[in-house]
Amino acid sequence: MSDLDSSDRRAPGHLFLWGFMGSGKSTVGRLLAERLGRPFIDLDARIEARLGRIIADVFAADGEDAFRAHELESLRDLSAVPASVVAAGGGAPVLEDSRQTMAQLGWSCWLDVAFEEICDRLDAAARARRPLFDSVEKACSLFNLRRPVYAEAELRCQVERGESALDTTDKIVRHLRDFTLCAI
Repeated sequence: MSDLDSSDRRAPGHLFLWGFMGSGKSTVGRLLAERLGRPFIDLDARIEARLGRIIADVFAADGEDAFRAHELESLRDLSAVPASVVAAGGGAPVLEDSRQTMAQLGWSCWLDVAFEEICDRLDAAARARRPLFDSVEKACSLFNLRRPVYAEAELRCQVERGESALDTTDKIVRHLRDFTLCAI
């Protein structure tokens, strides 16, 4: 993976934002979709609407494996949707089938945010709403396990401490122009 270059120049499709919980995928995704003139899709919100339950309840009642199956199905459904900016759930890229589906449908961009910054962004109430943020120690372990998977994204956007969502969006747009993913 490289910040800017690739010999693979597929036609533009969905742009999937990857990153750990609290990395800003939804916030940046909305801004980026507006800048690119594309629809925005929050994959977690789409799953919640489809199931009629919040994700924490799905995890609690059905378990993570069941949730990941719903997530994969929702990703596959995106083949019928116009090219969008998609905020993928933090664990979406972890499963090989999900990564392959996203690769078939478009591109991925990793919002690389330091764990300390994520902890600063997520107060205790926000952490409690996230089923896999049981404790800072467990979340840190999960963060370190997922980093190599996130590193498989075609683009990487290093988010600096205190960087605004607008600055991150601008950075991604510059990467996209350099990467020639789409005409913007």
